[in-house]
Amino acid sequence: MMQQQTHYPPCRITDLVELKKQGANVTCQATFEILPVEFAYHDNPFRAHIFLCMFNGTVNGEAYSFRKCYCRGCPNNLCPHVSQAVMIANRYLQRDYHRLEQVGIAVDKRLFSLEEMTVKYEDLHEDPDQPMTIHDLIAAAKHDRSINVEPALEWVSAVENFANLFSRNIRIHLTSNIDDFRFPKTVESLLYRIIKELINNTVKHAFASEINLDLTYRNQMLLCTYSDNGIGFNWNKQIESPTRGMGLHNIINRIRSLGGDFSVDAGPDKGFHIRFELQTILRND
Repeated sequence: MMQQQTHYPPCRITDLVELKKQGANVTCQATFEILPVEFAYHDNPFRAHIFLCMFNGTVNGEAYSFRKCYCRGCPNNLCPHVSQAVMIANRYLQRDYHRLEQVGIAVDKRLFSLEEMTVKYEDLHEDPDQPMTIHDLIAAAKHDRSINVEPALEWVSAVENFANLFSRNIRIHLTSNIDDFRFPKTVESLLYRIIKELINNTVKHAFASEINLDLTYRNQMLLCTYSDNGIGFNWNKQIESPTRGMGLHNIINRIRSLGGDFSVDAGPDKGFHIRFELQTILRND
């Protein structure tokens, strides 16, 4: 049986366990972040929640910090009730606590809280800078308010708004020269979904602390460069997997549907980098 590599500084629970077994002095504390996120599942949009646990502490006096996502308990991350999602996230978290305790690592066994999650969700909706959703508009109409809706996708602003959801955990740097440009609606819609999928992948799997996103339009060519400083992965192995590579296939198919070309640089401990470009005209509104 192949022995797993122990990372130092640690970036997962297994690393803490193995370092402790090797005689290291390990301390550990856990803090939580629960983030509402928009997903597309089979091209159907819905709101889900990402359960992130930040593990902080020291190994032989040297500080470490890493995140782990606990939202993967429901099939396809779809739970019929929020309370079920919280319960399943806590079940996986308690397993990790047990592993730490077994090797003698003391940890305050805090759990995800439905009440805390509800408060954060309500705070998000009370933020006046947050855009109104379809459900908000329907609720307002039920209270006899006059509602006029003009469908429009300000897709660069939408990307910024989506990215801001993660700003407390991951630094996202967005540079662009296209703030005043509008593209065909199909191009804007698919690009927004591509960027959402890229950010979702980084948040869920990469243990990254930084994302860089650059959008440039020049000579009827739209260029997008996206990278993170996460743990990376084997691109060929991931893309060949019928289940684990589903998100990557969605990204590639959407780029190709726009007639675009792409290149990828990824590997274990190398982070992730993708560059794609496509030819498109501006639209006149």
